[in-house]
Amino acid sequence: MKQLVLISMLFYPALYGSPVASTPAKSILQTDILKDPLVIDAMKNFQWQWDNCKDGSNFKVNINGLVIYNSGDNYSVFSALERKVKGPGDDGFNMLLNGQRHNACIQAEYRNIMQKYGAELFWELVCSSSDARHPANLSDARANIDWLRGHNSSSYLSAKRDFSNKQYVSAMYWLMWGQRHNPSIQETFRGTFRDQRDNFIKLSN
Repeated sequence: MKQLVLISMLFYPALYGSPVASTPAKSILQTDILKDPLVIDAMKNFQWQWDNCKDGSNFKVNINGLVIYNSGDNYSVFSALERKVKGPGDDGFNMLLNGQRHNACIQAEYRNIMQKYGAELFWELVCSSSDARHPANLSDARANIDWLRGHNSSSYLSAKRDFSNKQYVSAMYWLMWGQRHNPSIQETFRGTFRDQRDNFIKLSN
């Protein structure tokens, strides 16, 4: 009887609750994705959106005593990233597309990258876009993560937890949320995350 059970466990492990190891998502540094011309162009467009797309806000107009409420478009990259992290993720992607609603070619570019590389790598690229004005700067990143540690511990601890679990996109969201008042530091975080990945992640330990 014992032999029969052992044979069953060998060939039908799921019946006995054997754990299935989960494979962590690849990082962009584990692929050649940054060399893809399509991605190189998209990174420029992500950065354009970081710089230029701001959240709309609700406002009211009083016309002859009638108050009309208009809802602004929420299409900033940060709002899209927040929706990706907090769900539902498809809404985040649609919000990102909305920020390029004037350019069908760029929207198609985003869709192609999403289809080619998958959601996690796509959003990791969004979290890695920066331009020459804010290159990778480990010392600046360290100073501002230290500031978070002392002044916004919830943001810091959430990022630390997610980096430990290799949830890079969520970790970057929390770091940038803690510096949401300072877009230039957010961009420094993104550039340093892209170019000095391992050392940047260690700053949150």
